[in-house]
Amino acid sequence: MTLHKLSAGDGYLYYTREVASADQLRSPDRKLGDYYTVTGHPPGIWGGRGAKNLGVQGDVTEEQMELLYGLGQHPLAGQMDPVSGEKIQAQLGQRYKRFDQFDGELAKKINTVMGDFARLKHREPTADERRILRAKAGGEHFYKLHGRKPKNKEELSQFISRQTHKGSNAVAGYDMVFSPSKSISYLWGVSDRKVQEVIEKAHHEAIEDAMKYLENNAVFTRRGKNGIRSEDVDGGLIYTSFRHYDSRDGDPQLHDHIVVSNKVLGMDGKWSAIDGTVLHKYAVSASEHYNARVMQNICRDLGLATTQRTVEGKRPITEIGGIPLASI
Repeated sequence: MTLHKLSAGDGYLYYTREVASADQLRSPDRKLGDYYTVTGHPPGIWGGRGAKNLGVQGDVTEEQMELLYGLGQHPLAGQMDPVSGEKIQAQLGQRYKRFDQFDGELAKKINTVMGDFARLKHREPTADERRILRAKAGGEHFYKLHGRKPKNKEELSQFISRQTHKGSNAVAGYDMVFSPSKSISYLWGVSDRKVQEVIEKAHHEAIEDAMKYLENNAVFTRRGKNGIRSEDVDGGLIYTSFRHYDSRDGDPQLHDHIVVSNKVLGMDGKWSAIDGTVLHKYAVSASEHYNARVMQNICRDLGLATTQRTVEGKRPITEIGGIPLASI
């Protein structure tokens, strides 16, 4: 299992444009549900105790992804609560902080002058020459915006930095990719549909076990000044799951993207972010938990045995016995 951060704002779009569509970029006029129908891939589904407590379940829609991962809101915001009869509250805690507004015009100008230099001089500029070129382009752009020259080098330097660098956006969630060992993917790829369904069921159960393991051991939030105190959460995780059947190279590779929301409900009834330090700390053990469970499930259900594959410089990897190592 791998673990990566998902940035707030438009970071989630990768998951609706490509991940949710099996790494294929859909045209703007094709909805996510259309993709599932055309290709036969299973739709993304909601998971986690947190999602259940919010009353969201079943297939994932792009609108729900935008609300939760893009805006930090309830995935059913604006709809009527069937219990209270009132509109569901939108915001889940504080809004995400975004710092990705920058001046693309200046960045383009700097890239242009760097390219012009390389073409005219038939070489790349040195570090000193790069600083001079950046300062010249930045000074001209400063004058264009402010109608005056910068007061000093410090003002110009800060201006260029603000205009050309994207800051770090808030974390909207985490992408966890669960993929079984190569021998399992190989066995899945060469088997008939009946055996494939057994393997997929074992894979799904192992993921569910790993996510419950994380919910029970690794999900905390922080309270107090500067988040000095780590506290338990009430309700667990909110996540969406997307199933894929092959790698980007087209090889058989059964795997799921589990996109975990960074929104959790504290014991004090307030929404806040997951304590990412603890989550990352437990990532390796969750991965090992999944690997052991999926192998155990498949051997149990198909009556298979395991073997150890030696990897130079690493611990041996458990594989399905009888699978030719040359094929994996």
